[in-house]
Amino acid sequence: MLHFCDGVSIDTSGPLRLLHLHDGWYVVGGGLLMPANDLSHAEFLLREQILFSRLRAKKQKELDDSPG
Repeated sequence: MLHFCDGVSIDTSGPLRLLHLHDGWYVVGGGLLMPANDLSHAEFLLREQILFSRLRAKKQKELDDSPG
């Protein structure tokens, strides 16, 4: 949970998702809080982070399954 001096608190746990606050759009989840320029940029960042997450999981599975 992130707490800001303006009284805003953001729970960064859980799945990746979009969040709209008074100061703009964010991608939040998985321990991340990423600001975006606008909704289109936020959607792009969300897709990018989901892709990276899938690639990390695939690579980890390959490492776990490799002999030795």
